[in-house]
Amino acid sequence: LEYACNVVLGFGVSSGAQKTFIERRLEEMVEISIYFHRLKKLDDFKAEDGRTLAYDLLWKTDFPKQRVNRLKETIEKSRALRELCSRHSWISTMLCTALEGSLHRNRSVGTKLVCVSYKEAIQIGRNLVPSLMTEQLAEAGVNQWRVQNQAVKELMDEQVWFEPMMVILGKGIVKAAAWGLMARVIIGAVLSVTDLITDLVVLREYWEGGDKTLTFRNAQLASLLASVVIQMILAAFQNRKKGFVRLSKELLIVLIGFKAPVDAYRVAVGAEHEKDSSFEPMEELTANKCIELCAESIPGII
Repeated sequence: LEYACNVVLGFGVSSGAQKTFIERRLEEMVEISIYFHRLKKLDDFKAEDGRTLAYDLLWKTDFPKQRVNRLKETIEKSRALRELCSRHSWISTMLCTALEGSLHRNRSVGTKLVCVSYKEAIQIGRNLVPSLMTEQLAEAGVNQWRVQNQAVKELMDEQVWFEPMMVILGKGIVKAAAWGLMARVIIGAVLSVTDLITDLVVLREYWEGGDKTLTFRNAQLASLLASVVIQMILAAFQNRKKGFVRLSKELLIVLIGFKAPVDAYRVAVGAEHEKDSSFEPMEELTANKCIELCAESIPGII
């Protein structure tokens, strides 16, 4: 780490270039660490090794297919994981199914560790996501998964590192899962629209209050207008290279107060970064939420 961060590139090199160089050096350090960790024997694995192996499986993987491919690569190159899969052939199938992160019905499997079939391995893998969804913490979700599946319980008793590994993997699955992201952005969009409606209702009450509520009315109106104007500026910057029709459409979406639902929909369906856009859909959604927070929520509280 000291080797990677203590970098002197000389006079005239921008901070951005230094940051990029350091990031590359850190990636090299991670790859070296992963290489040597994959050489460890299964019998030498401890709890910390399980967490390290989980980070290896999640390294540079943003989608389920990438996680599955990473798992297959790791099984081939990790001595410990290869030894475990040779002892219990169903584990690779179970991990592949779990890393896909798909929603399925939770069905307990009572088969013992040495008797698990291919079909039961798939079901055990499918049981992980429902267990994670019903608990607030990944640790609790993995523990529920352990209790519901006898083979998992026996495996975690046999290999102390397996549970810490699954906790880290569980966090990664929930964070990147389409259903998790969809739920978060939809809830955020609903709250944004609800907040706008309540602001308009309050503004109407201030308006009907006459001179007594003049100050509050002006402050509320100013915060709403500031939010809309700043979001329109951001939308104009984002779509400045897409032509007049697209630009007008995006500005109209902001003006009628539907920017949050539209952004949430684009993120939920996995819209990709368009060629002439300055930001990705998730970055645009985050920026607009920050604008709402600064221009509407904070002035409203004050």
